[in-house]
Amino acid sequence: MKSISNSKSEKCSFIIVTYNSSNDILECVYSIKKYHPECGLYIIDNNSTDGTQDLIASLNKVKTTLLPVNSGYAGGNNLGIKQAIADGYEYFLLFNPDARLNSKIVNSLIYLSSSKRCLAGPIIKDFYTGKIQSNGGTYNPLFSHFKVSESAPIRGIDYKLVDWILGAALLISKEIILKCGYLDENFFPACLEESCYCNEARKKGILSYIDNKSEIVHIGGTSSGGDQKYLLRLIKNRYYYALNYQNIFFFTTTVIESTLRYIYHKLFGILKKYPK
Repeated sequence: MKSISNSKSEKCSFIIVTYNSSNDILECVYSIKKYHPECGLYIIDNNSTDGTQDLIASLNKVKTTLLPVNSGYAGGNNLGIKQAIADGYEYFLLFNPDARLNSKIVNSLIYLSSSKRCLAGPIIKDFYTGKIQSNGGTYNPLFSHFKVSESAPIRGIDYKLVDWILGAALLISKEIILKCGYLDENFFPACLEESCYCNEARKKGILSYIDNKSEIVHIGGTSSGGDQKYLLRLIKNRYYYALNYQNIFFFTTTVIESTLRYIYHKLFGILKKYPK
C-alpha cells in the first residue's frame, strides 16, 4: 500500500543531466535518495570524460542514459522527460548535479504546481554560505535580460510570482509539457533555456512561482567553463533568444547592449555580476 504522505511525490521523477560531474553526482543522488527515495531518478550523461559515466553506472534504482555526444542541458532534460513520461510519471523536477536536497520538497512543489497550474521551483541557497542564490528571476525585454533575484522571502507568504525559475531546480508537469512543448535545444550547450521556457509558457497562460516553503542548496558554475566561456555562451544565446522570440527592435537593442558589454569585458578583464 502506498504511503499517503508520498502519494504525490511518487508521481515525480528527478531529471539530472551530467557532463563531467564526477565531483558532484554521487552526493546529489544520495541527497535525493535520502529525502525522496519514492521518486523516480533519471540521469542523462552528455558524453562525460572524467569518470562520471562509471560512477552513475554503479548506482542502483537509477535509470541512466550514456549519450555518445553532448546534447546540452535542454537536449538531456528533454530526453529524460520523455523517458519519465513513458514510464508513467506526471511531474519532472529538473535538478542540477551540483545541487543537493536538505529536506523534503517535492510534495510542496507539486501542490503549488497543481493548484496554480504553474511552473514551480524552490528557493536556492548557496552550498557554502547559505545565502540566497536564486529566488526566481525578472525579465527585461529591452536587452533580453533574465536577472536572478536574490531577495529574501516575505514572512508569512507561501509563494512568489516570478518571471522565470533557475533550471538548477525546476518542476514541470506533464500537463505543461503537453501544452508548451519541450525545452529549446538550440540554446547550446547551456544558458537561457529555462528562462526562455518560463517566458514562453507565460504567453500561453502558464505562470512561474517560487515555493517559499521549499529550498535546496546549489554550488553553481561547476560546468560553466569559466567567466570567459560563460560570457561568450550567454551573449550567443541572448542573440538567439532575441532573434527567435523577440521583434526586430528588441533584437537590435540586445545586440548593441551585449556587444558593448563584451567589449568592456575584453578591455578591462572584469566580469561584473552579469544578468542572464
